Amino acid sequence: MDEAIRQRITRIEERSRFALRLVQDRRADRVRYLERHVEQTRALLPNLLHHAAQLPILGLTMLAPYRRTVRRIEDDGQRPLLFVHGMNGGRGNFLPMRLFFRAAGRRRNYAIQFDESAGIEGMARQFIEFVEQIITVNHLGPAQQLDVVAHSLGGLVVRAALCERAELRTRLHTIVTMGTPHGGTLLAKIYPLRIARELHPKAPIFAKLDAQTPWPGAPSYPRLISLWSRNDLILVPQTNARLAGAENIELSDYTHYDFLLDGANWNRVFDLVRES
Repeated sequence: MDEAIRQRITRIEERSRFALRLVQDRRADRVRYLERHVEQTRALLPNLLHHAAQLPILGLTMLAPYRRTVRRIEDDGQRPLLFVHGMNGGRGNFLPMRLFFRAAGRRRNYAIQFDESAGIEGMARQFIEFVEQIITVNHLGPAQQLDVVAHSLGGLVVRAALCERAELRTRLHTIVTMGTPHGGTLLAKIYPLRIARELHPKAPIFAKLDAQTPWPGAPSYPRLISLWSRNDLILVPQTNARLAGAENIELSDYTHYDFLLDGANWNRVFDLVRES
């Protein structure tokens, strides 16, 4: 065998070994990729099941009567409190928490029911009208304030209302948001409801709300506390529930619905709105 043929065979062998190593490396990378995603899926599975298990319970709260009229509630010596539901929710979502508040002495509390077809800004106007009715029927003076507890989308509605009506900023004392996508959620891309598109981080509403960041706080704005969790699968990324300038409190292991259904959170929120 002459030298030229030997060199050619050597080059072919080297290229074959290189190709084999390349295939093996790619196969190893693929295996590592699959193993990593299997681990992530296993880690998420209990959380997904927890979210799913809570849906029937949350569904039962939707059976609460639909009420738009605001009636006077006897003064309990504390600020009136308004609960604000999230997307595809209803005033009944807060029924367990409201019952807890009443039992604890915070009897003058209300819950709003939105027409979500109006979009976030239309819902903000509904919120303003509801607050004005609370003020009127309870004969609240100019210096008397209200507290607000909002879940998910409801927190954005409240913030949009403060953009719409400047005098509302000093009428509200404390706002507690729970699982609110202050920075939007990428999950909005796949959610089937039209209003979900307004929750995408690039939606126009967030350009308007940017004027409130960092959150100014007292005395020109209400105190704002944002409760959030890394286990909230409705928010992607979960850190978008934090708001610069607000009091951000992370709750470990909370799902999006634990904020509404967990008794420990009812007590936590009760204490937060009680603080002066």
